[in-house]
Amino acid sequence: MKKHFWISLFVALLILNFACSKKEVVYERYTAEELVKTLGPVKEVKREDPKYIPLQLEFYGKGIIVDTFKVLSYRDLSFLAIEFESEAQAKGEALRLKQYYFKNWLLDSVAGEPSLEDLVIHNLKAENPSLAHQITPRHIPEAASGEKKGH
Repeated sequence: MKKHFWISLFVALLILNFACSKKEVVYERYTAEELVKTLGPVKEVKREDPKYIPLQLEFYGKGIIVDTFKVLSYRDLSFLAIEFESEAQAKGEALRLKQYYFKNWLLDSVAGEPSLEDLVIHNLKAENPSLAHQITPRHIPEAASGEKKGH
C-alpha cells in the first residue's frame, strides 16, 4: 500500500512539474530591414539630415542592440526604431516611456503623433502598453490603402 502511494505521489508531482513549467514565448525576430519594409512608406533618416535623432543610450534600459537602431521618417515626422534583446525588454521600455513596441522593437517618439500612431498600429499591429485600451487607427496610411496620390 505504501509503495503504491509513493508511486502515485511521484507521478502526480511529475505531471504537476510539467504542467506548471513556464514556457518562453517564441516570436519571429524582425531584422531592421524587415521592420522598415513592413512599416511601408517610411524613409531612413541619415546622420547629416536635420531630422536625425541621435540615440542616447543612457536614456534607455538594458538590452538595446545598438547596431540596429534606425531613425525613420513618415510625413516629415521622425521617430526611433530601437531593437532590444527580448520582447519583454522592448515592452518594458515602451511602458516606461509611454510609447509603442512591436515584437522586440521599441518605437520611440510615436505616441501623440496621430499619423505615426496610425502607421505603426495599422502596418505593424504595434501596441502601447501604457494605454488601457489600444487606439484604433483613424486613417489608413497612404501606401497601405492601395491608393496612389496623383494629379
